[in-house]
Amino acid sequence: MSFQYLTPAPSKKPGPPVTLFIIGGLVVLVVVAGLILLAVLVFRPATTTTTETVSFDIPTALDGYPAAITIARQNDPAAILVSAAGAWAPNISRAALRAGRTGWTYYIYLPATRQMAAIVVDRAGGNARIASTQKWDTPPDVLDDTTWAIDSWQGMTAFLQKCEGALNESGDRSAQAWLSTAKEGGGRLAWRYTIIAPDETIICQIAVDAQTGQAQ
Repeated sequence: MSFQYLTPAPSKKPGPPVTLFIIGGLVVLVVVAGLILLAVLVFRPATTTTTETVSFDIPTALDGYPAAITIARQNDPAAILVSAAGAWAPNISRAALRAGRTGWTYYIYLPATRQMAAIVVDRAGGNARIASTQKWDTPPDVLDDTTWAIDSWQGMTAFLQKCEGALNESGDRSAQAWLSTAKEGGGRLAWRYTIIAPDETIICQIAVDAQTGQAQ
């Protein structure tokens, strides 16, 4: 009788569980995503925010007035201020508007020659010049300009609180500021701020006391 020896089959080592492959893959994905995000943050161009500014070379109404009254009184020492006007065109710089800075026209009465002089103080540099004169036989009844205390920018807050919405409604609207020293204006100097349409229609308006700053 012959004996046959059976050789045992080689044992198989258990393979790694499927879940380990899945977890490993997720880890790799998270690491790669983190590296991509880091690269984006590091190499992204820096963004800058710009704030609109306005040059102090552009005058407020009170800034420009000394040059205007000086040139007027060189022609007539008794010259008196009647009114002042400034405007901001439809492509308004909101910074300049809020600062009350623009070119100004001062209407100044010259008693010696009975003329009304329009004296312009330029937006650029604040240089003053007599733009025109007009015969004015009846002297204007005006208040003393030394009581003028509120500058063009100081009435802007109340004006924009009331009228900025109207200004934003259309890009073709302009803003105007008008100072009057006329006594019929209630016996006080007054600012009148206005939003104007292209056809000269008044869209929004507010008056501000030029001595106290009180909105009227």
